[in-house]
Amino acid sequence: MKKGILSFILLCSILILNAQSVKIDSNSIKLQKRIEKLEKEIISQGNEIKILNERKDYYQNTLSDQTTRFSIIIGAIISLIGLITFVGYKSEIKKNRASFEKLLEIAVNEQKEFKQRVFKLLIKTYKSSANNNTMISEEFSRLDLHIGSFIHKLISAKNLNDCYDVVLTLEMENDKKIKELNDCKDSLLVNLFDAQEVFSNNIRNDLKNTLIIKDREKEIYFYLNEIAKSELSEVRDEISKIRADLLRFKPTMPNT
Repeated sequence: MKKGILSFILLCSILILNAQSVKIDSNSIKLQKRIEKLEKEIISQGNEIKILNERKDYYQNTLSDQTTRFSIIIGAIISLIGLITFVGYKSEIKKNRASFEKLLEIAVNEQKEFKQRVFKLLIKTYKSSANNNTMISEEFSRLDLHIGSFIHKLISAKNLNDCYDVVLTLEMENDKKIKELNDCKDSLLVNLFDAQEVFSNNIRNDLKNTLIIKDREKEIYFYLNEIAKSELSEVRDEISKIRADLLRFKPTMPNT
């Protein structure tokens, strides 16, 4: 009778773990297809990044929840098995415990690997968006549309700041991670330097820009506030300088 109960418990546990694995594989395929589709839609990169961020948060929470769930299942099973004290079952209990622990380890590792793939795609998307916004900024500058150039420099800087944050959470070799972080940081600072230069040299000295700046002030401060959340003190310092320039420019704006 007791051996039958043990077999039933083991069968239920395996079915639960298999169901979780099928669900993980199904979610993995669906998300990967969605991300690949979004990567091709350059014009919708703002929505793409939002969706990927939602997926990142979802899988962070899923990894934590399912790890806890697996641990509870294994703990409950081991506790039940521990109630069976007959000498003849000791070898079987030890074998099954090792098997369950291995299944748990495999499931957790698979989720971690999938999380890594999602994060890598997110980094790729941030970099792509930053490059495109930099090119748009340069085109605006060539056409003497300096406020557009300034704003797209800020968008590019925000993309790179978000990229830096994701790289921080990504598990990779230390040397490679340091290089990725430095690349994001350097490109981020270059965009902020360029934005400040565009504002100082081309926007601040032209009074016709006052109405345009006032009209797009909310948008500009949104990007400045987002970038100001950066982990990097150098980035926060540059944002403070740009804000100071805007405040000095603001008194010249006509009131509405």
